[in-house]
Amino acid sequence: CSRRTSPTIALKKRSREPDMHPLGKDMPVERIGKYRIQQLIARGGMGALYLAHDPDLDREVAIKVMSESIMRDEQAPERFYREALAAARLQHRNIVTVFDFAHDGETPYFVMELLRGQNLSQRLQHGPPLTMRMKLDLAMQLCEGLHFAHGEGVIHRDVKPANIWLLDDGGVKILDFGIAKS
Repeated sequence: CSRRTSPTIALKKRSREPDMHPLGKDMPVERIGKYRIQQLIARGGMGALYLAHDPDLDREVAIKVMSESIMRDEQAPERFYREALAAARLQHRNIVTVFDFAHDGETPYFVMELLRGQNLSQRLQHGPPLTMRMKLDLAMQLCEGLHFAHGEGVIHRDVKPANIWLLDDGGVKILDFGIAKS
């Protein structure tokens, strides 16, 4: 069964408040590197995820930015880079695509495809029950992505519903290679 996956992370409703700088500074984020920030998508343990516009290629992307509190941990920037590197090596339809890794001043960030849909955790909590056919299709796609990663010498080590993305078109993507081992 062939799937067409769009190179497009769920977008929250736009907040009336400006998105604050990932480093906790009292100023809204307008740009990270060359990318124009459009909105905050989510905040997590490592930092923030933004919807942004790539002016060179005229497309929407997702940007993961490491937070200042995490940067205080000497090993965190290396783990953050390792996450971007692990995902960037893995060009597969069931693994999120990383386009770039860079720094904005001292702040590391990486740019990846923008995914539309929801993670499996959200779907299980708020959606109707998955049919057997949906469960089998999800499992097959997840196994294909993990099999490819293992073949490339990358072990994810944190496969859980929050790290499995269900695309609007039925595709499945594996996210968050933060604790992957190569």
